[in-house]
Amino acid sequence: MLVVLHLSPGAPSFLGHILNRASRLRTVALADLRPRALLEPGCIYVASPDAHLLVEDGWATLTRGPEENRFRPSIDALFRSAAYTQGSQVIGVVLSGLLDDGTSGLWTIQRLGGITVVQDPLDADFPSMPESALQQVAVDHGVPIDEIGSLLPRLLKTLNTLEAEMNEDEQWRLQTEVGIAAGRNALKLGELHLGPAAHFTCPECGGALVELQEGVTIRFHCHTGHGFTAGGLLSEVTGSVEDRLYKTLRAMEEAVLVLELPAGRSSELGGSSLVAVLQTHSRELDERRQTMREAAQHTRRLDLQRLTHRHPAVVRKD
Repeated sequence: MLVVLHLSPGAPSFLGHILNRASRLRTVALADLRPRALLEPGCIYVASPDAHLLVEDGWATLTRGPEENRFRPSIDALFRSAAYTQGSQVIGVVLSGLLDDGTSGLWTIQRLGGITVVQDPLDADFPSMPESALQQVAVDHGVPIDEIGSLLPRLLKTLNTLEAEMNEDEQWRLQTEVGIAAGRNALKLGELHLGPAAHFTCPECGGALVELQEGVTIRFHCHTGHGFTAGGLLSEVTGSVEDRLYKTLRAMEEAVLVLELPAGRSSELGGSSLVAVLQTHSRELDERRQTMREAAQHTRRLDLQRLTHRHPAVVRKD
């Protein structure tokens, strides 16, 4: 069992200790001193903050690949790597969380014949992630969190032994994305050929974005490797609007301060006429500064899930 939890990059993680106390399974907390561990039955593998947790050739491995939706570790990167290496022998579980992380990876698991499980949004403290998965993936099981623990052992007995077939383009795209998450050069891997060029730039590095289509899900990748869902990109773009407004406001306030400096030095400037002109410009700029401040204060980071908030019925393949 591999577990990803979004934490601040600089925050210590006690998840391994908590799981060791709460579970009869042995917990392996991967970190810089132990970035790789052999996958063994009866073990829980936990990622440290600021590192992707991937499945590679029977190993649980930490990598420093580009962030996805501004996070590392990424639940989608883990799901894709598990599906890529283990095919139909994977069960993906999405629990409570913000935005739409996990939807893309869950779609990949299902595409390769694995089983998909989602916490009931009505049972989640933060329903955005489960809601997104239910809206965009034909989820196999949507249940309250108290039922997931007993559900998983039953599902292990029903894993599909037949591997789902992907066409060559799908296989290459999945291989490329797993390689990017592993830290390999995105441009050399052919990232720009993952999809058509998008009319946006990466909010993290400013690189060109390409558009990827997965069922009804749209995602984006830049040529340095950063990945975004449509919801994640919307959140980052609208969040950057506020940042830019405040930077403009700062420049305007500095200009007002510069214009006001000569106010007490009229004799040095050859009389009061020049000072009056500078003060007039200062007042005009000050008025526009107030408009800019109000615009910055009323700008909100948009969340696609909140904009289309609803509680969908659970969709099951059976």
